[in-house]
Amino acid sequence: MFKRLTARFSAIQKSSLTQTQLFEQLKTAPNDVALKLLSEAQERLYFQDGSLRGADFSGAQWQNGRMAKGDYERIILANADLTGIYLGGANLKRSNLHGANLTNANLRDADFSDANLQNVNFSGAHMACVILKGTNLRGANLDTANLWGAVFNEMTIMPDGTFWTPTKN
Repeated sequence: MFKRLTARFSAIQKSSLTQTQLFEQLKTAPNDVALKLLSEAQERLYFQDGSLRGADFSGAQWQNGRMAKGDYERIILANADLTGIYLGGANLKRSNLHGANLTNANLRDADFSDANLQNVNFSGAHMACVILKGTNLRGANLDTANLWGAVFNEMTIMPDGTFWTPTKN
């Protein structure tokens, strides 16, 4: 009985936040609260409908969040702690993650085309099949990142500041 009442109360609490209020809280919420807010945003389909496009969440604390297959084009997550986040298949074209921590993140199949990923820590990140065309990776830490099948082009700036060049087989 208690569990059912708690579940109903939680549902009432979730529905009381407007989209704007939810996004405002996501900007500064501590990680435990942010994970609940991310879950609610996912339930409301905000990840898929483009509601987060161009939104500024600089400095967000979303460790171990789940945001797969969402549409986050132009999102700003500069200096955010996204350790262990799951962003598989996400659209992150033209996003700004400058200085973010993506240690041990799952980014498989994410599209970072034309994104600013300067000084991002990708240590241990799963980046298989990510698209990095035109991406700025200057200063990024790719140590121990899995880049199997990653797609680059001649406009991709590598961590050492040089442009990517295809290898000849």
